[in-house]
Amino acid sequence: MASRTLRFSIPTVFLALAILGRSAPAEAARIDRHFHERFAAQAGATLHLQHGDGDVEIRAGATQEIVIDVVYRREINGIGLGDESDFQVEMESSNGDVFVRERRDHGWSIGLRFSKLEEYVYRIELPAGVHLDLEGDDGDVHIEGVAGDLKLRLDDGDVDLRDSEFGRAVLVLEDGDVVAEACSGDFDLTLDDGDVAFRKVRTPTLVLRAEDGEIHLDLEARGAVDWRVRTDDGDVDFRLPRTVDARVMLQTEDGRLRWRGLEHVQEDRDYGRARAVLGQGEGRIDVETDDGDVSVEVTGATEG
Repeated sequence: MASRTLRFSIPTVFLALAILGRSAPAEAARIDRHFHERFAAQAGATLHLQHGDGDVEIRAGATQEIVIDVVYRREINGIGLGDESDFQVEMESSNGDVFVRERRDHGWSIGLRFSKLEEYVYRIELPAGVHLDLEGDDGDVHIEGVAGDLKLRLDDGDVDLRDSEFGRAVLVLEDGDVVAEACSGDFDLTLDDGDVAFRKVRTPTLVLRAEDGEIHLDLEARGAVDWRVRTDDGDVDFRLPRTVDARVMLQTEDGRLRWRGLEHVQEDRDYGRARAVLGQGEGRIDVETDDGDVSVEVTGATEG
């Protein structure tokens, strides 16, 4: 008998898989992975973390070691054409710094189950004096109790900073909110779309550029400061102590200017501007929005 070779077109394969998926009961499976490493680190070292879509939790550590735990979970079910990706985390130390990179080996297979849920989190203990260099695609970042410089780039996610002493903090976000509470340092923020809330933050230098979002600032400082806030679309609510020393400029193109506690204010309503001086006027405070209100409150009694 002559042998026959069976050939199936790609649409036929997809149709068969669809029928199989409807007739066969869906199977479910769960993948759990845990990555753990410890690295000795001296003050001045930097932790470089590329965390993809995972959330990040960083807290002060009790030892002079960087302790890294990554907990990964993936639930899969169904039958059909699927992504056979393999999640891995690479960690290494080089020249005193620590590098953590997420790696995925992708592949497509027919008949594999497909993913329904994927989540993972980086939990890190950080010694005092170790700097942070973070880059992520989609995930929230929580940092608490650390002391060192911070560089952070995030496409889509919220940032929460608590009880930390930053020498300099530079944050660049595409889409996400920033909250900082009981922190200190020099801050440089750039946001496309997101709100900013600073509460009890001590800073002599703040540069904040935003395109769309509400800004609420409760800042603490003494002496000359350099605070510059600029947003295209959103209200700015500013609370500051009388102990600062600066020339104050408030401006809006389409909104209202309000102030409380500022003395001898010179207002130009035609141009939506107001000027004042705190102390000797050695520093500067510039607050500007194209579309929104600006509200400033100066707290505390006059010294002298």
